[in-house]
Amino acid sequence: MPLATGFMGLCTVLTITSASAFLSNSGVPRFRAHSRSCGRSSFNKRFISALKATADKEKEILDRKHIEHVFAANRLWADEMTKTDQQFFTRQNAGQSPKYLWIGCSDARVPANELVGLNPGEVYVHRNVANLVVNTDFNGMSVLQYAVEFLEVEHIIVCGHYQCGGVKAALEATDHASPLENWIRNIRDVVRLHQDMLLAIPDKATRQRRLVELNVVEQCINVHKLAVVQRRRLFTRVRDGFAYPRIHGVVFDPSVGELHRLKWDPEQHADKMQDVYKLYDIEAMAGYNGEPYEKRSGTIWRKSLYNRRPA
Repeated sequence: MPLATGFMGLCTVLTITSASAFLSNSGVPRFRAHSRSCGRSSFNKRFISALKATADKEKEILDRKHIEHVFAANRLWADEMTKTDQQFFTRQNAGQSPKYLWIGCSDARVPANELVGLNPGEVYVHRNVANLVVNTDFNGMSVLQYAVEFLEVEHIIVCGHYQCGGVKAALEATDHASPLENWIRNIRDVVRLHQDMLLAIPDKATRQRRLVELNVVEQCINVHKLAVVQRRRLFTRVRDGFAYPRIHGVVFDPSVGELHRLKWDPEQHADKMQDVYKLYDIEAMAGYNGEPYEKRSGTIWRKSLYNRRPA
């Protein structure tokens, strides 16, 4: 439909069908204009600006209905990866051998690979609301077992972040409805464990930041409690002289884009908990001859190391 406008002697005619006609294959607005000047002015810049805004608005509406732009971005990413490394996807097809398990928050501002500059295949990732490690979460427990026993990761990183919505919700006397409230209750337990410390902080924002840190520490402790982690750490300690996977607590600050390591000593906490949570002992490794690490294959294990029941 022809559109015409006049401004200070300008007469510009643009023929369009819809704003979507101005979108290129990549989704970037483009303009085809046929103009003729009437008088001393050229294109009406304000008209073109308004037309572009209309095209951008229609593109936004299209993006809300469809995800074609996601596939276009994927193709650009894949092309870019092969430009810098022609064998990149060939190696990806061969399998994964990450050294790191990342347990982080589902928050869109905290993407694991990008934060630490690692490529696909270099970090195994599990994310949920407020980066929790819950022993009744079969999803999380399966990730941990696979990462420790089969991928044999060397480091487990629990990453929280400031401005965490889950942590903020745990400090509110509000029922957020099931199942979300059930999940947040795990963070409320952290509040209970450190209530005196948190109540001594008068500023609400500072209290939230401190709870983010305390929550990360408690989730690191929960990782340390797990039988699959204890067994692997004992095995590697005897075989290699030091225990791993190592467990690290970190916090991401989205306001500056930096990770901060928390002062957390797993051995210190293990000493306090070993009478309750310690399931394996180095004496069970007597006679170990350096054979490969054996995965659990059922409820009956052939070696005392793999038996959680007391000898």
